[in-house]
Amino acid sequence: MKNLLAALFMSLFVAAPLAAEEIDDHPGLKLVVAQLKLHQRFTPEFVEMIRPHAEKGDKGATFALALTYIFDKGIARDEAESIRWVEKAWRAGDMQATYTVGMMYKNGELYPKDAVKSFLWVNRAREMGHPDARYFVGYAKEKGLGVPVDIPNAVQLYQEGAKQDHPMSLLRLGYLHREGKVVPKDSRLAFSLWMKGAETGDPLLQSTVGLCYLRQPDFFPNAYPEMEKDDIEAYKWLTLSTAGGGVGTAKLREMAEKRMSASEIKEAKEKAAAFRPKTR
Repeated sequence: MKNLLAALFMSLFVAAPLAAEEIDDHPGLKLVVAQLKLHQRFTPEFVEMIRPHAEKGDKGATFALALTYIFDKGIARDEAESIRWVEKAWRAGDMQATYTVGMMYKNGELYPKDAVKSFLWVNRAREMGHPDARYFVGYAKEKGLGVPVDIPNAVQLYQEGAKQDHPMSLLRLGYLHREGKVVPKDSRLAFSLWMKGAETGDPLLQSTVGLCYLRQPDFFPNAYPEMEKDDIEAYKWLTLSTAGGGVGTAKLREMAEKRMSASEIKEAKEKAAAFRPKTR
């Protein structure tokens, strides 16, 4: 459970930069951001500092307080208190807290596992504008998780996310085009979607692109014949993915390295060093 909520926490306070005016509107959120920059975690003293802000309904402090009762750092773990503060946050209209409730129902964490309730909560977050919620609503509709299957709407949601460079939307839409079962088979489009995500700096999509270059005939059979193996490009993208926290990519990079000359490795490293993520 800690891994899920750590990801949610990072997406709220770190992954999505907050506008200065948004932070100014919430004094507790200012304290949260300052604490994280200083200590990278909550301390017991900090928890007591933000509690008054949470009691007054400050959305950043309210949700942060909920998370502190789940992390085993700083204060004693207390699931009941966590639920209380998460629910207080979503009642105040906090988008991330609403999404969190949906994910908890999805994974059976704090709340009993319930696909229907998970969908309802995640869909609420989608309606509030949460980008990850839009992807999960699409996936639920594709797979029939807590809601009837609706492939056209699922694809539409993936496409909306892809237009905004949402990594999981790009990944899933690419796989659907690669398979060609529910959308037209188009391997060129699939690769271009993955490359778009890789160029924005997403480690998962960087590893996907690296795999395409590393062993294209196995990963992309008979689908992209003009795209030959390119160990330099594979090494580059797998290096970037590894640096970004990609799982297992270092070993995949070794596969390319064994086939490469010293000059090719040097070139690949230089390309990786020169990489700068594209922004919208």
